[in-house]
Amino acid sequence: MLFFINGLIAQDDSAEKQSKVPFILGVSWVPSNSWGFSSIIAQKQLLKYDFDATSMTTWEGSITGRKMPLRLGVNVQLEDNFIGKLYKFSGYLGFKRTYLRIQTGKISGNAKWTGNVIPDYSPTFPFSYHYTNIDLLLSLGKSKMAGTYIGLGYTSLKVPIQVNTLITQSDQAHQKYGIPVFDKKFSIMAYSFLFGFDLMQSEAITKKGIIRSKPGFGIFAATQDKLGFGMSYLTDQAIKKAEEVNPGRKSVGGDLFTGLVEYQISVGPKWSTNIGKGIFIIGLGYEFSGAMVANFSGAAKKITDLGYDPSLLYYRHGVIFRSFFSW
Repeated sequence: MLFFINGLIAQDDSAEKQSKVPFILGVSWVPSNSWGFSSIIAQKQLLKYDFDATSMTTWEGSITGRKMPLRLGVNVQLEDNFIGKLYKFSGYLGFKRTYLRIQTGKISGNAKWTGNVIPDYSPTFPFSYHYTNIDLLLSLGKSKMAGTYIGLGYTSLKVPIQVNTLITQSDQAHQKYGIPVFDKKFSIMAYSFLFGFDLMQSEAITKKGIIRSKPGFGIFAATQDKLGFGMSYLTDQAIKKAEEVNPGRKSVGGDLFTGLVEYQISVGPKWSTNIGKGIFIIGLGYEFSGAMVANFSGAAKKITDLGYDPSLLYYRHGVIFRSFFSW
């Protein structure tokens, strides 16, 4: 499950007034991803994932009008090499310091259930689902911090997930875990608060470093974070299988109140130099990113109820190469 956001969401005041940076081109390359996943609750993680994307390349660019504070941008992320299969595409339109970004991508790979046998349910299966993000962003930074933004967003996605079941011997205050199952097509729709900054991108826009104004050696850092809440939905098939392996109990329903957290952090040394009126920046660092899905409803209220607690924590990390050129 990937939610990478690398758009050039920034606008310096000087660029608004004078259009000093009409074009920016950037590339990021993660040659090898290491993946990990676990449950965020006391239950063992029984659904194992093998995600398709082992290496990734991101191309991004933007252009600013010379007479109007209008900016267009595009971001393309590819699997496995510099010209590999399309993994994610996003575009944005900005006016002054406000941006509308629309992003679509895919979540794909193979999953394996290592828990109890579920009747008529294959323990291994491939998955490939598309997701959509729609974000309204506001650039906060001026001068050296032109790459800082906050915003509000909407996310729609599907993902296979382990479904821990909940039972009670008395009332809602005394929950125990029943026999778990998995849902091949768990869906989430969430509204989120967004925050991010990118020091290398800021330098490409303003042509000034954060720690020192002149080009040369320094440090780059970037973060892109999301905290959201919304509704998630179990499929009818997953509900049916949960009732089968927990006989004598009836589902409380598969519409659940859910939290969604996403994060992406990269940091490392960089070097920059002026080329005519432009600037070239290159850096080598380490990236760590991931996401968490947590459930806040679905408890069993009486002895005959069957509740649900689907959850997932995944992360990926690897060396990242980044470069920007603006003129």
